[in-house]
Amino acid sequence: MNCIYCFKQIVSDLSWENIITGMKTSNLCFECTHSFIPLNGLLCKKCSAETKSEICDDCLKWSKLYNNEDVLTKNYAAFKYNEFTQNFVARWKYQGDFILIKGIKELITPYIKENLKHFDESFTILPIPLSKERLEERAFNQAFLLAELIGESETAILIRKDNEKQSKKTKQERINTINSFKINKKITGKVLLVDDIYTTGTTLRHAASLLKQSGASEVNSFTFIRG
Repeated sequence: MNCIYCFKQIVSDLSWENIITGMKTSNLCFECTHSFIPLNGLLCKKCSAETKSEICDDCLKWSKLYNNEDVLTKNYAAFKYNEFTQNFVARWKYQGDFILIKGIKELITPYIKENLKHFDESFTILPIPLSKERLEERAFNQAFLLAELIGESETAILIRKDNEKQSKKTKQERINTINSFKINKKITGKVLLVDDIYTTGTTLRHAASLLKQSGASEVNSFTFIRG
């Protein structure tokens, strides 16, 4: 079997367990799998950024912006942003390489089981939506695919109004972006937002702000990558 990303042949693990129970198959080779670097060490308690303090400077700024009460309780993230993850996600999102979700599932399932197990049926799982134009262009919403790996998600509550590409904006331009979401129906209780990459936190906080205004008691988020 070949790696779904780099197409190199995958060498199976010849352990006694695999010989007895049958070979375990993988969709990513050893090199590609280990190019995803897990976040570790001291992480910001709000956004999971690697930091030397409990709360990073960016999150302190967000807290002040929301009158010392950040609308986002916590962002959970699995892997660091690097050149490999940038190229991997870009090929998945922008080049329509849909099959890469199989590799992503292998990578984040252990993380989900260990770190997101407390997000039970009492939480509403909401993938960050794409605009109608962007969804038609890509044919799928990457955030929805990630959300479905965690549990059943709801797609009718949060709607995106514009189709601007955040990836083309500078950090400051993203932070200053006008809220591009709207709430389609009132929501109560706890929410888990899901997206592919946390960069500045603007997208997640815009969504969280509207959800809190609409009645959500708590908003957390999960992102595959922490930029």
